[in-house]
Amino acid sequence: MPKIKIFVGSSSEAKTQAKVLVRDLATPTIEFIPWWDAFTPGRLLLDDLKSIKNEVSAALLLFTPDIPATVRGSQVALPNQNVLFELGYFFSTLEAQNIALIKYGATYIPKDLDGYTHIPGSKYFKPGASVAAGAKTKTAFNKWLAAL
Repeated sequence: MPKIKIFVGSSSEAKTQAKVLVRDLATPTIEFIPWWDAFTPGRLLLDDLKSIKNEVSAALLLFTPDIPATVRGSQVALPNQNVLFELGYFFSTLEAQNIALIKYGATYIPKDLDGYTHIPGSKYFKPGASVAAGAKTKTAFNKWLAAL
């Protein structure tokens, strides 16, 4: 049985969390393609994404509170811009149901993304630190995986 290949995107600040997530969600039927293995330093992100889109059938993107911002007068923390770019890119190349967002910390996610697959992460986030994938995360991930 061929493995399902899933791209994993995160900010550099969330790389530790992404590694733990990959470890905790691994099964014999999944091959994770994390950004740190997929991107080549010195190459354009778009060139690497074009190569990756032919290898993967799904994308899992970690949204973490990386960029302080003001939205409609409120102080919020936005996901890393590269992660948002990757989200947009995969929405143009994969079916929407094959893309999932997983939120960590107090990350602001625009209401326009409410209709897409969200997997609960953790309310906790600290750059360089990590938390194990909890039961809710694993259950939601497995439900999403079963629908691929």
